[in-house]
Amino acid sequence: MVLNSAISYIKDNFHCDVVLKESVWVKKLPIYLSKGYEFLEVEIFNSIFILIDCSRKSNLSAEIYQKHIQNIERIVDKDNDISYILVFGSISNYLRMQLIKAKLSFVSIGKQIYIPKLGKVFSERRELRYANSNDESIIKMSPSTQALFLELLITRDFSKSMEQSAKRLDMTKMTVSRAYAELKILGLVKYDKSNKSSKYKFFSTEEETWKKAQSFLINPLLRKVYFKSDILENAVIEKLLVAGESALTQYSMLAHPENVEYGITSKQYKLISNEIEEIPIKDSNSSTIYIFKHRMPHNEKLLHPLAIALMFKEEIDERIQGEIENMMITYNWKSK
Repeated sequence: MVLNSAISYIKDNFHCDVVLKESVWVKKLPIYLSKGYEFLEVEIFNSIFILIDCSRKSNLSAEIYQKHIQNIERIVDKDNDISYILVFGSISNYLRMQLIKAKLSFVSIGKQIYIPKLGKVFSERRELRYANSNDESIIKMSPSTQALFLELLITRDFSKSMEQSAKRLDMTKMTVSRAYAELKILGLVKYDKSNKSSKYKFFSTEEETWKKAQSFLINPLLRKVYFKSDILENAVIEKLLVAGESALTQYSMLAHPENVEYGITSKQYKLISNEIEEIPIKDSNSSTIYIFKHRMPHNEKLLHPLAIALMFKEEIDERIQGEIENMMITYNWKSK
C-alpha cells in the first residue's frame, strides 16, 4: 500500500513514531473524493497529518489538488490544527515544482519529502532538546501561550473549542492554535487519544506541570504606572483587577499596602488610558496599575494565586517571596 510505504519513508527520515488515528470523517466525503483517494490520519510529533494517496489521480494539477484539500478541510474537524500530505509513488519534475510553488506538502516515495510543518516541528524539538541539556531558561513561552497555559492549569478544561478559547482569552483562533502547538513542543501537553471531547491533556498532574513549566514562564508585567487614586472614577475602577501586594494580602499574612494596587492587560489599558492621569513617580497619595502582557486569571476581580505567584516571580523582596512560598504550599491544586 502506497500510504504504508510513505509512513515507513517518513519514519526513516525523521526518526519518529507515526500513530494511526481513526478517520470517521472519511464517510462524510463526497464520492469523487472518497473513491478517488485513499486516506490515513496520523499523529507525528504530537501534530495531526492526513496522508492522501494520489496514485489514482497522479496526473492532476497542483491547483486541483489544492481545491480537493480545501473541500476535505470543510468536512474535517476545524478545531484541530491539521496538515495534509499528498503521497505519490512517482511524480514528474513539473508537478513537483508546481506543488512546492503552491506550498502543498507531498511525499514522493524514495525520492523526496516536502513537508514544511514537519520539518519545522522536527527542528524545534531538536533545538529544545539541545536547550534542555544546556540552559532551559533560554526557552520561554510567548505571552499568548502563557495565557492559555494558566487558563488550562486553573480550569483543567480542555473541552473548549479553539473559537471558545480565543474569545475567552481575547485572541484569534490561529493564536490559540499556535499556543497549543508551543505547549506541545515544550512537553507540557499532549494529544489526548482517549477523550473525544478533550483534544489535549497535561502529561502529569497540575502541580507537577506547574513545577515543570517554571523555566519556561515569562514575567507577565509589561510596565507599571502610578496615578492619583483619589480622582479615579468608579467606572474605571470596575475595569481593573486587584493585583500586586493588594491581591497577595488576600492569600497571606502580608500587610495591606497604603493604597490599592490594580492590574489590567495592555490591550485593555489603551481603552481607559485617557481617563487616567499618570504621574512620574510613586508617592504617599498614589496607587499603582500593573500592565500585563496577556490576560491574567482572576476570581471576582481578584488576581488568581497562580497569577500572583507569576507576577512576583522575579521579586527580590524576601518578605514578599516568603509569603508567595507560603501561599503556594497551601494552594489547593484540586480546586478551581
